[in-house]
Amino acid sequence: MSDNTAFIAPEALVLQLVTWVAAQPRTYRETMEAWRTSCPKLPAWEDARDSGFLEVTRAGAEGGSVVVVTAEGRAFLDETEVLVLGADSERNPGVTAPLS
Repeated sequence: MSDNTAFIAPEALVLQLVTWVAAQPRTYRETMEAWRTSCPKLPAWEDARDSGFLEVTRAGAEGGSVVVVTAEGRAFLDETEVLVLGADSERNPGVTAPLS
């Protein structure tokens, strides 16, 4: 395993998590059931929160916690999309439009 692979996999998981939250509203409970891990090598939830990409807020009449993508998270998605798709997305048929 190269040194670069050790850093790409966790970032890819953070990207997947932030993309998942951006796709539709997610409750804190739903997010924890899907993304919490006890594996110290795959801390996607912790990394996304520490990077400022996700935030837990109170919402709704019940006052339940909701996970939302922050402005930093949107910027991360936009930046990563450019890196993944390249400058010319027309060369990548079948790729969906940006999330934001």
